[in-house]
Amino acid sequence: MREVLRRPVLAVVLLGLFALSLPACHDSGTGPDGGYRVVVTGSFTTVPYAPNLIRFQLVLDGAVVLQDTRFSSPSSGVTLDGGLDYVGRGPHSLRFVVVDQAVSPFRYQAVDVFISYYDPWGGLVNRIAVPYNSQSLATGQSMIYDFVL
Repeated sequence: MREVLRRPVLAVVLLGLFALSLPACHDSGTGPDGGYRVVVTGSFTTVPYAPNLIRFQLVLDGAVVLQDTRFSSPSSGVTLDGGLDYVGRGPHSLRFVVVDQAVSPFRYQAVDVFISYYDPWGGLVNRIAVPYNSQSLATGQSMIYDFVL
């Protein structure tokens, strides 16, 4: 009788050990190459909201994540919503680039900008608030924010 009871207990213990040896669904929080999906949201506007911006780029580590925005007439700003897949851990640089403007230099601000990064399954890992920044930028210059994942 004792022998019969030992087999199910042994089976349960072995199954438990097997389950513990499997990798967890979210074991590293990173993608196949060790990276995250990064999304940048917020706004980049002129101060004091005067129409001046003609072309703008949002650049993350040298890659354009928000395509050139070409306005038919100068705009007072742009809503940010761009991302990049598989950004690795470590230091990174986010640039708000004024490619073309009506009057140069002109004052701009980055408002309510957030860098959110996600694991491969879409789970939010962290959200970084970019500090408010206002600078006078000439055509071709950029506002730069460095961060670490």
